[in-house]
Amino acid sequence: MVSRMSRPSTRCIVCLPHCRSSGKGRTALPGDRTGELSRKRYRTANRRIVIVTILRLVLAVLGAGFAALIVWAVLYGDFAAAGAWLFGNPWGLVTLADLYLGFVLSAVVIAVLERNWYAVLWIAPIPFLGNVWTVVWFTFRLPRLVANSRP
Repeated sequence: MVSRMSRPSTRCIVCLPHCRSSGKGRTALPGDRTGELSRKRYRTANRRIVIVTILRLVLAVLGAGFAALIVWAVLYGDFAAAGAWLFGNPWGLVTLADLYLGFVLSAVVIAVLERNWYAVLWIAPIPFLGNVWTVVWFTFRLPRLVANSRP
């Protein structure tokens, strides 16, 4: 008899909460008594996986582009003049307030969805690394977010 621990996992990314809670280790959607996916459900599950993969790639490319833009600004921009403009102009202050409100909202989303002490490791760098770090989090966690959002 094969023990439960040594059995290979065939869980799919789309129905992860169901597979985890059922303990059967099968790729099954809720309401599927046989454990076999119908053609329609199988195609839908594959589409979701493809869409999530494409979204992850888009997020990664956008994050890399944003990081490159930051490096370019640091190398060729006048940081002191930009800071003086931000703090001396009302719209600069609005921009900073908007930026840090976004950081706080990202931290709240991460804290709610992580549910463990790893949340601190994801939240602590946000004020220093900004939305580049938030993109990294979304890129890693998107499959789980999609799987948990499905009924």
